Amino acid sequence: MRGFSAIAMLACMSAVVALCVAGPAGGSESPSAVHTGETGAPVTGFASELLGLINALRASHGLPPLTLARSFVLLATQHSEDMLARGYFGHDSPDGTTFDRRVGGFLRAEGYKNPPFAENIDTGSGGLLPKVVFDVWVADPAHLKHMLAKNTKQIGIGTAQVPVGVGAYKGQSDPYTVTATFGPPQPALRDLLLVTWIRGVVLIREPGEKTLRQLTGTELVPSGTEIETSTGRVRVTSAADAEGHVQTADFYEGRFVAAYADNFPTLIPPPIVTTVTLSGSLSGCAPRKTARHLALLSKPQPKPRPKRHLWGSGQGHFRSDGKYVAATVTGTIWLTEDTCTSTLVRVQSGVVDVYDAVLRKHVTVRTGQSYTARTR
Repeated sequence: MRGFSAIAMLACMSAVVALCVAGPAGGSESPSAVHTGETGAPVTGFASELLGLINALRASHGLPPLTLARSFVLLATQHSEDMLARGYFGHDSPDGTTFDRRVGGFLRAEGYKNPPFAENIDTGSGGLLPKVVFDVWVADPAHLKHMLAKNTKQIGIGTAQVPVGVGAYKGQSDPYTVTATFGPPQPALRDLLLVTWIRGVVLIREPGEKTLRQLTGTELVPSGTEIETSTGRVRVTSAADAEGHVQTADFYEGRFVAAYADNFPTLIPPPIVTTVTLSGSLSGCAPRKTARHLALLSKPQPKPRPKRHLWGSGQGHFRSDGKYVAATVTGTIWLTEDTCTSTLVRVQSGVVDVYDAVLRKHVTVRTGQSYTARTR
């Protein structure tokens, strides 16, 4: 058995046994990773077996199955690794970070007001066996209650294991930790978004629907949903990457379509961003020749130029698409405004990468600055 002392080395050696996610499988991952698709395709390995046991238990009580959420897998894995790395076993960490702050704070940041969430943990040494962990949880009333909760819909399972333990695991051979995080629905990369009413009147229309309906709480909606916030404010939470990170931004004073898209033509990673495309009406934009002809016949009173705009405020990789620009942010407050012949981007705070679709160039716009792209 090799010696073991450095916590940094522990982090490098820890094996993430359960990377089971509600998201498209892609790229190469460690042999221990578990894969699933957006619609809950079959998975293999420790997490699959443990989830199968939990869902069989739920079925025996007339409850629907839980599905795996990538963001919960990330939270569960981080906690399992933290317990093993710092040598403690519990829901609260030694630095005072409580379970409510760690998981509840994550959900409240997404927009959930009083989210249902719970957590099961286990530890042991030697072989990591799903049935052993499951039996421990069934025998404990609190853990059993979490597995049979009616108001949680998704789960994330994360584990860590190293050859030699430290702290509370000192002297153990192949110690492991297991965490299962239970909670409400989560966004899924390229597929699903969380939208939360913040204030005012917010209307939404999912793809295929003909009319707008009012949003009053938090809902999971498909990519391509149109949102009306002319007199309201909405929070949009999306999957930021395939690892389970999420990003959140508020939008207001406009109408837009929220969707996932390939990150082109911006210069900022990652390869997939969440787009908000202005969809409000620009009625009254007469063709230039027609407008010139009418001007020769009479001298009508000047009318206000048709406009549509949208404010955004948040953190993450969001891109607002106007008529003539694509503005990508990483954390800022910004305005995108369309007229018949131009698109304005104004940055109140932060930095925005603006792609001028007319001139086909990138412009960096910083706090207090603006940029206008004009049609030829």
